[in-house]
Amino acid sequence: MCHFVTGVVSGKITLEEINAVGREFNLRFQIFQNEFVQKQLQDGEIYIQKLCGVCDCDTPIGMLNRNYGNHVKRAKDSDIEKLKRKGWSGMKIQRYMDGKNKKAEQVAKAPAESEIRKWTDFLEKLFAETSVKAFGILLHFYSGGIEAERTTINKRVPIKKSELTARHLLEIEEDALYIVA
Repeated sequence: MCHFVTGVVSGKITLEEINAVGREFNLRFQIFQNEFVQKQLQDGEIYIQKLCGVCDCDTPIGMLNRNYGNHVKRAKDSDIEKLKRKGWSGMKIQRYMDGKNKKAEQVAKAPAESEIRKWTDFLEKLFAETSVKAFGILLHFYSGGIEAERTTINKRVPIKKSELTARHLLEIEEDALYIVA
């Protein structure tokens, strides 16, 4: 179905305070109800969802770890078969595919950088201007209703707020809760 960005907040902070900071960065959040996920949260954590038009499939969060499915693998396999028919060696094909993948990553990253900067600036300001203790980000590909999906948080990844970089957000893995504190 679609990707959605959810997460958690903890500390003496209200949704209104989060959204007041988020307004500057065109980010809005709502309290989110998913009983299965909420059972996996720690005491004091509030589960939230980033509000969006339809879904977050175009989010740059986690884009460097995203699996776009079998259609990408089939396209790569097709390219490799064409090059083999042209008589290219395995080593030459590998160098070509590595270069192609690197270029595709650079092209995809360019527009994502401003979107990721929005998130890093938002988090920096949120920590500076509110009493938020931690802000967590969870990316999940939902196959059904988002309120009822049985999403399992595979791991919790702590990130010190002073060490947060755009690369952290670009490399977020699905179903891992990244906690900036």
